[in-house]
Amino acid sequence: MRYRRQFSVETALLQSRDRQEAGSVVESAGADRTRTKLSSPLRTYAAKLYWPPMNADKKIVTTMFRAPIRPGIELRLLEERHAMAAFALMDRDRDYLREWLAFVDKTRTEEDWRKFVRASLEQFAATEGFTAGIWEGDRFVGVIGTKKIDWLNGKGELGYWIGRADQGRGIVTDACRAVLDYLFRELRLNRVEIHCATGNSRSAAIARRLGFTLEGTRREAELVNGKFYDLWLFSMLKKEWNAVNAGR
Repeated sequence: MRYRRQFSVETALLQSRDRQEAGSVVESAGADRTRTKLSSPLRTYAAKLYWPPMNADKKIVTTMFRAPIRPGIELRLLEERHAMAAFALMDRDRDYLREWLAFVDKTRTEEDWRKFVRASLEQFAATEGFTAGIWEGDRFVGVIGTKKIDWLNGKGELGYWIGRADQGRGIVTDACRAVLDYLFRELRLNRVEIHCATGNSRSAAIARRLGFTLEGTRREAELVNGKFYDLWLFSMLKKEWNAVNAGR
């Protein structure tokens, strides 16, 4: 099965919410296409991709990542200009988030967050996954994304976190549904996993609410704050997701 789009992006410079201003330099690995469309059940997950010729090897792609998941709340591809808002939320809730998230203690400054964003944009540019902010209006409330996608086996891993003040509102569950639709129906992955510490009841509840299957426990599989934690391995298959969500 062919999973992967046949191009690679050299630089992701999504500096504007306006598609006419947002731009990226890409390197085409395919034929002489002048225009490509990227559709998505996330609706505005990505706008049209335009490929006006620059030279034999380089193209310009104009894209925009904004995906409404419920009225007033949407996903936006993480960009460097979001660093102040994102780091402020993480830093404010540092004591709460660090219990289960190893990266929190390693992210001490806004510049640390910018480095993470740059790495995430490189991942997105290489079609190996993405990381998005969860926004309620102009307020940054959390993050959702994938680890590096295993294209050979059609498999990905989903991760997420949200600020303490917005826990219990179902926002992450709605964000996961939108992303899972995209991963299964557009990227045509066959399997998506969620890994969470056995003591992280809120994260596990999201996986169960979405209908994931608990396959087992990975013993002492993650080191957080100097302590090894057992991880639950949840999974969802494409055929299972399609069966449960056939009417949507």
